[in-house]
Amino acid sequence: MLELYMILFGLFQIFIGFSELFLPVRLFKLWKRWVISKYFPVHGIFLIAAGFPLVIFKGYLAGIIFWIGVFMVLTGPFLLIYPEKIREVFKTAENDFTPRDLRIMVYVDSIIRLAAGIIVAIACYNTYRI
Repeated sequence: MLELYMILFGLFQIFIGFSELFLPVRLFKLWKRWVISKYFPVHGIFLIAAGFPLVIFKGYLAGIIFWIGVFMVLTGPFLLIYPEKIREVFKTAENDFTPRDLRIMVYVDSIIRLAAGIIVAIACYNTYRI
């Protein structure tokens, strides 16, 4: 089951990373709409739940994947406790940054997501020999 989760997690991160690379303005607006939603704190629960399997992974690149999981698990409570801070950041960014700066911000996020997805994909390939 962990094998399937790791594969799906890696593919999802790669898909979102490429989406952000090719549609940065649209994805920023989508993220903003999600952050403003009253359901946004649920994102923290998803981060915690999605990070735990990464923390327990034992295989190729387990150390790096462990730290990705720890980052996700520790980010989740922050979103649960302080969702208004994240909303404020998005509103401030949209008001203060130029469209070019917003695209760069999304590009950085996409590179991080792609890196995480590729690391997990490599780990799955070398651990499970798919």
